[in-house]
Amino acid sequence: MSARSDHVTVPREVWERLLAEQAEMRARVDRLESPGRLSPDAPASGSPAPDSPDATTPVGQGLIAERGPEVGRRRALLGLAGVAGAGLAGAVAGAAPAAAATGDPVTAGETTTANLTTILDARDAPVAGLRVRQDGGATAISGEATGGIALRGFSSPGLSSGSCVGYFEAGLTGRGLWIAADGAHIRFSSNATLAPPSRSAAYLVGDLAGMASGDLWLCVVSGSPGSWRKVSGPSTAGAFHVLPTPARVYDSRPGTLPAVGSKTKLSGNTPRTLDLKANSSGVPSGATAALVTVLLVNAATGDGNFTIWANSATRPQANSLVWGGSAARFTTLAVTSLDSAARCQVAASASTDLVLDVVGYYR
Repeated sequence: MSARSDHVTVPREVWERLLAEQAEMRARVDRLESPGRLSPDAPASGSPAPDSPDATTPVGQGLIAERGPEVGRRRALLGLAGVAGAGLAGAVAGAAPAAAATGDPVTAGETTTANLTTILDARDAPVAGLRVRQDGGATAISGEATGGIALRGFSSPGLSSGSCVGYFEAGLTGRGLWIAADGAHIRFSSNATLAPPSRSAAYLVGDLAGMASGDLWLCVVSGSPGSWRKVSGPSTAGAFHVLPTPARVYDSRPGTLPAVGSKTKLSGNTPRTLDLKANSSGVPSGATAALVTVLLVNAATGDGNFTIWANSATRPQANSLVWGGSAARFTTLAVTSLDSAARCQVAASASTDLVLDVVGYYR
C-alpha cells in the first residue's frame, strides 16, 4: 500500500473521538490553571488527593509520577492530551491514502492512479450497477483517453436479446443520445455477414444493424427477423440531392452555353465523356449517380437509340431513349451512374445533337 504525505483519510468516528478526548484534556488543564477553582476530579473531603503528599500512587503504576499540589496533575493532563494527539497522529499515519494506488480503496474527490483494471462490482444492486447523478449544469460523467478508447461498454455473452450495451433516455425536450466528436460521431461495427432480413433473431422497430460489408440496416416492423430497409452501404447510391434549379452541363450545338466539351454532333456509336460538374452545376466529386434530362436535337431521320452510363464502365445494352420516324427532337429523364469524378458517357446509334441538364444527384 502506498502513502501520500499531503492527503490522508481517517474514519470520521475515529477522528471525532480523538478530537473530543484532546479537547477534554485541554479543558481540564485550563480549569486547573484558573485561580480559586477546584478541579472537578478532586476527591471527597477526608480522602487524600491523588497528587497530594499523602498519595501513595507508586511511580510507574499511573499517569502521575511527580508529586506536588497541582503541578503533577497539570503535567499528567498535558501528558494525556499528548497521548490523544499521539493517537490521532498514529491513526493518521495508518490511514489509507486519499489517492489510492493499485490495491488501495478508491476515494471520492481524489485522483486515483492504478496500473491495473479497476472493477466496480455491483452484482447485488437492485437496479443499476453504477449510477452517476449530477444536479447542476456540469458533466455528470466523462471519459478521456490518449490514443485509446475513453468509454467502452459491452454485454456479457449468453444474455437475453433484450440486453444491451447502453441505454440513453431523455425527456420530451431533452436529447436521447447526443454524441459529438471531431472524427467519427457514432460508429456501428459488426463482423456479421448475413443481412438482417435473412436472420432468425427477434428485432424491434428502430433497431439498427451494421455488417462487415459496410451495409447499415434499419428495422421498420418488429418480428423475427421483422421487416428491414437498407439505410446505406457501398452498393447503394446514397441520398438524393435536388439542385435548386436544373443545371445545364452540356450542349453540343455550336455557339451555345455552356462553352465546354466538343461542339459537334454525336457520331453514330461513338462514346463521348461528359463532366456533370461543368458550368458550376453543384454536382460534387464523389456523387454516385445523377438524374438528368436528355434532349436530342437535329436527330437523324430514321430509327435510332441513345444510351447514358458511368464513365470508365462498359457500355450497356440497355437504351435510355429510342427514336424513329421523321421527328428531329426527342426528350426523356434518365438516371445514370457516375465515376468518382462525377463523369458519365453518352452514345447514339445515329448522328444527333445532345443537350444535357442535371436535376439532382445521389451521394
